[in-house]
Amino acid sequence: MLKEIKSKIEKTEPEDVRLYFITRKKTGENIEYNVLKTEITKQIGNTLLDIGKNMIDDLLGLEDLKIIDYSPLLNLEQNNIQTIDKNKVPFLDPILVDIARADLDSFDINQSRNLWAYGMKLGDSEIVMFKKYTEKRILDRKGWIPLFVSDGKFNQISGSILTIDEDIDCLVYKNKVYILNSVNFEKIFSFMDKFIEEIDASFNIIKNKNIVDDANSLQELCKSDPRKIKKLNKILKGDVVASLNLKKIKQLNKKYNLDLNFTDNGKLIVNSENIWTVLKVLDDDYLKSPTTDNKYEAHSKVKKT
Repeated sequence: MLKEIKSKIEKTEPEDVRLYFITRKKTGENIEYNVLKTEITKQIGNTLLDIGKNMIDDLLGLEDLKIIDYSPLLNLEQNNIQTIDKNKVPFLDPILVDIARADLDSFDINQSRNLWAYGMKLGDSEIVMFKKYTEKRILDRKGWIPLFVSDGKFNQISGSILTIDEDIDCLVYKNKVYILNSVNFEKIFSFMDKFIEEIDASFNIIKNKNIVDDANSLQELCKSDPRKIKKLNKILKGDVVASLNLKKIKQLNKKYNLDLNFTDNGKLIVNSENIWTVLKVLDDDYLKSPTTDNKYEAHSKVKKT
């Protein structure tokens, strides 16, 4: 598939490349994206194509490259990239619909305050590349005079300067998204907001088990950390909690020396010091090898049937 994508990029003419800036505004729980068009030169089009070509060449140059399904908690090795169906990515479809429109508003530097990401559409190749944007990429004239040098001669630049990176965070091709930087990918498409929404909708799974002394505290302690958000979301989508009870948790606590505490009526106490241990218990991360009888704390696992 990567060779097919590379071929598509190589066949795209620079004048057919389009650059779009994407703003994001969050009001309460409501998130609004807005896509803005730009006009770019053939030279910039060539540069954007080179970014795509170089990215694909780097991937094809990796030994034993593996393309695996996206998982929020997966610790990727260097020669792995993740992929996900594009219809599973929040906000992506309406962004792509907007990119295909001809009547978009044009980007203005004054809109940079809400600038969130940018997208590059490579002609009719069905390829759209995305990159998370950071404020440091906009340089203005406050407190200094921007200059550029050509053939040893300095000239002053008027107005603000907007720069882009030489890499991308994800690439959409046909019905798939290929993820190069999972952290930025999740930020671009507001995955944390989606995970929190899913947690709020399904948290009664834990509440109804009546095994945690303060379930609301568990929920809130997780919301301050993206890793804990991902972990709790995974737990609520899994089947481990349904099989847990206080007796099993106390046995696990003793067997693995977890140093968990319980209330007088036997419920599990959750606080900021033990939150990760509790999450690992709820996700069945304490395991024993049938070969050596060694006990392990798993950081990533794949269920075998």
